[in-house]
Amino acid sequence: MLTKSQGLPARRDVVESDEAQQLFMEATPGSDGMNLKTVSEVMADGVMAPKFKGYNEVMILADNELNKIITGDSSINNALNRLQKAINAYLQQ
Repeated sequence: MLTKSQGLPARRDVVESDEAQQLFMEATPGSDGMNLKTVSEVMADGVMAPKFKGYNEVMILADNELNKIITGDSSINNALNRLQKAINAYLQQ
């Protein structure tokens, strides 16, 4: 994958291999090369863009409800099950 595309394998042991490090150093023209630290930062800080309409609203709903669950006195399992059902119902609209 490292030699045939610009993608990175999901397996960390492949990305951290000596062969991968050599490819990173060679494949970055005009710079000092990419190293494991750069790759690790990109993988750790990467954010997936929302994939569906209403994503932000669902995230706000989930965040608010999770905060209520954390600060509340009800059973966590029951509260999480209710939240899951509420989010699924919201997504079905």
